[in-house]
Amino acid sequence: MNKSLHRPSYKESLSGCQRANAELQMCEKCIELDKKIARYERILSAITDQIALDGIKELIKQMKAQKIALHPEG
Repeated sequence: MNKSLHRPSYKESLSGCQRANAELQMCEKCIELDKKIARYERILSAITDQIALDGIKELIKQMKAQKIALHPEG
């Protein structure tokens, strides 16, 4: 029984690399979103205006939703 193993072609290998790079970019996006979220959370502690607080909380909520959308399987 001589079964040959499937060896990926150059194009198949390249597409795997592209997928890995895309995942890495998503993580970089998450890092940036985390930085923005942390900055807005620090601002929250210094603001007393309720309208501003509500707006910032909404921005934080939207950024967290963006993170979830970047990694829907995780």
